[in-house]
Amino acid sequence: MTATLDVRIKDQSGEFALDVDTAVPSSGVTGVVGHSGAGKSSLLACLAGIRRPLQGRIALDGRVLLDTDRGVCVPPERRRFGVVLQRPSLFPHLSVEDNLLYGARCRGRPVQAARVGQLMRALALKPLMTRAPSTLSGGEAQRVAVARAVLCEPDMLLLDEPLSAVDVQARAAVMDQLKQVCADSGVSAIFVSHQIAEVAQLAERIMVLSAGRVTQALAITELASGRLHEFGFPTLNLIEGRLSQVEDQSVLTTPSGWAFQVLPVQQRAIAETARVVINARELTLSRTPPSSSSNDNSVEANITQVSDHGKGRTLVHLKVKDIQLAAEVSEYAATRLDVQSMGSVHVSFAAPRCAVRGSALSTGAVAG
Repeated sequence: MTATLDVRIKDQSGEFALDVDTAVPSSGVTGVVGHSGAGKSSLLACLAGIRRPLQGRIALDGRVLLDTDRGVCVPPERRRFGVVLQRPSLFPHLSVEDNLLYGARCRGRPVQAARVGQLMRALALKPLMTRAPSTLSGGEAQRVAVARAVLCEPDMLLLDEPLSAVDVQARAAVMDQLKQVCADSGVSAIFVSHQIAEVAQLAERIMVLSAGRVTQALAITELASGRLHEFGFPTLNLIEGRLSQVEDQSVLTTPSGWAFQVLPVQQRAIAETARVVINARELTLSRTPPSSSSNDNSVEANITQVSDHGKGRTLVHLKVKDIQLAAEVSEYAATRLDVQSMGSVHVSFAAPRCAVRGSALSTGAVAG
C-alpha cells in the first residue's frame, strides 16, 4: 500500500471556506500553488495543528492526527511535522548553533554530530554558527530554519512560502540547497508557493488550490500540457538530464541524447543530474533552420498538437526525441508558420533562460 497523507477537512473563516479532500504521497516533494487568498497557508496551519478545522480527518501513513468525529486532535508538537514559515521563527536569544541543537534535541534523542555536519555542509551554515539570528540575512535565516526543522527528524516538512523573505539573488541557492537536503535526508515535503516556477524546480507533483479547494493535481512532468493556464499560471517546460562541460560551455544532456547549452554551472556540478525549467513563451519556432540568432540552442521538433491558449495566443505541443515540450506563440505567428498543418519545426531558445536547478548551482541568474 502506498504511504499517504490523507486530508479531508472543512473550515470557515468569515466568508472564506476551506474544503479539501485529497491524498498526498508521503514521499518526495508535493508543491501546492495558488494565488493570494486561495487558502494555502490555512491548509498548512490545519495540517500542522496550529489551526483546528471545524470538521474532518487528517492521517499520515495511517497515523490519525485529526478526527473531529472521534474527538481526536493531536497537538502540534506531537504531529512530527517540521514547519518552516514565510519568515523564519528562530530563537533570538540563541546562536545559530544553539538553534540547530535545539532542533536536534527536540525529539529527546542524542545529538548526531554527523547529521549536523551534513546539514551544515549542504546548507552552507558553517560560517554562521556563532552568529545571532538578528545578524542574518533573509536567506541565511531561512537556511537555518530549514536545517533546524530537518534535525527534528520529522515525518514530513511543511514549507509555507519559505523563500518569500529571501532576496532574489539568494533564492536560487536556497532552493537548490533545500532540494539537496530533502534528497539526502529522505524526508518528504509539502512546498507552498504562489510562484509555480519555484515549485517546478523542486517538486515531483503539483496541486492547485483555488478558493479553498483543490482544483487540479498533476505530475510535474505535465506542466507543459497547459492545464494550469486556466488558473492563471504559465505553461512550463521541464527538462532533466546530466551536466557536462564542452569547451567553455555548460551543457545538459537528456537520457535520450538531446544536448543543449545552459547557464554556466559550478565545476563541482559537472556530471550531476539537474533540472531546467523554461517558460513556453521563451521558445521560438521557425519552419527552417535559423541562420543566425541570439538564441544559443536550436533543435528540430515534431508538432503533435495545437490548441487555443486564449487572448490571441496559441499553444504548440512539440516532441523532441522522447521529450514533450510546449511553445506559446501569438496567433499571427501560428498562422504564419501554418502550425495546423503539423509537420516539423525548429525550436530555438537562449541559454540565459536555462538556469540549472538541482544540486548543481548556476553561476548566473535567469533574466526576467
